[in-house]
Amino acid sequence: MAYLRRRSGGRFSLLIYWKGKKHQKGLCTTDSTDATQIKLDVEEQLRRIRSGESPKAAQLLDEGFSIVDVLFGCPEIDKRLASDPEANPLTLRELSDAYLEYQLPTVGPDERYNSTARFKKLCEFFGDDRRVMTITESALTAYHAHRSEEGLNGTSVRKEFGSLKAAITWAVRTGKFPQSPISEWPQIKVRRLKRFEWKSDIDRMIAAQSFESDDERRAYLKEMSARIVLTASDMRDLIDLARREQSDLVVPLMSVCATGMRRKEMVQLRKEDFDPQRGTLMISSRKQSRTEDVTTRTVVLPRHVADAVKDHFERLPARERMLFPVFSQIDRSYNNRWVEYEFDAQGQPRL
Repeated sequence: MAYLRRRSGGRFSLLIYWKGKKHQKGLCTTDSTDATQIKLDVEEQLRRIRSGESPKAAQLLDEGFSIVDVLFGCPEIDKRLASDPEANPLTLRELSDAYLEYQLPTVGPDERYNSTARFKKLCEFFGDDRRVMTITESALTAYHAHRSEEGLNGTSVRKEFGSLKAAITWAVRTGKFPQSPISEWPQIKVRRLKRFEWKSDIDRMIAAQSFESDDERRAYLKEMSARIVLTASDMRDLIDLARREQSDLVVPLMSVCATGMRRKEMVQLRKEDFDPQRGTLMISSRKQSRTEDVTTRTVVLPRHVADAVKDHFERLPARERMLFPVFSQIDRSYNNRWVEYEFDAQGQPRL
């Protein structure tokens, strides 16, 4: 039998009871789904050992190897398997072809194309005739270094490892391998590029740029506008500007500051989403869930914001459906980032 136990760091340990003794194996994953799948795979391997379907595993146990070493591998076992041509003759090319054929009824053409391309890169590095059981953690580290030298980022390498891991897991589950040759897969950390900047920093970046034409400058400003993060002082200046130039924007800006909702969520608010009695907004979003098309959340507005929205709400025409009709003429798509330009004394466009 095998049982899962979560450790203090969030990772799991697998407790294996074999012939009256308890054995423990630390797992690298913090995902309960992955840990459960590993547990099920281990239980299947234990069943095969008990039933005599894995004679090699039984032989290793008789020679004194622990059940954890037999299930998850160790350097000595890996060397023995690699040196035994009859142990697991399945090559990387044969594994990829068999796994892609298994995937054929369940995946679309795009995913199949991507999987084929990933296996092609793996076979180019390791060789078509490389036996899968001889691929170790150090070999994967060398592959990662090789692909990095080619300019590939960590996300792409992680996907290639994911395809190989999925194929090996399938092979173990179907009995082609007694266990995975790789006990711990390399942890590939992806460096995320900083996207957002303070407005003052973006202003300095714009000033430091040189542009050959107004069109080039506008394209750069449009891209940088999506990265602006406004400080509290910037927001106060923006609301003061709205009071002087376009008073219809004051209440929407106050609502954004009070709730943190997105632009698209703000322009899609309907009159029925505001409860004047409770002072709440019901905000709909398509970005909060992978399983539901639209999710909603109810946000309680501060008293002064709720009073301002209520006054605005009561002045709207009875036939008006939108809470902020000032945005009804604006394209709500993300590509239209609502960038407006003005020209300075030299005739140069600026945000």
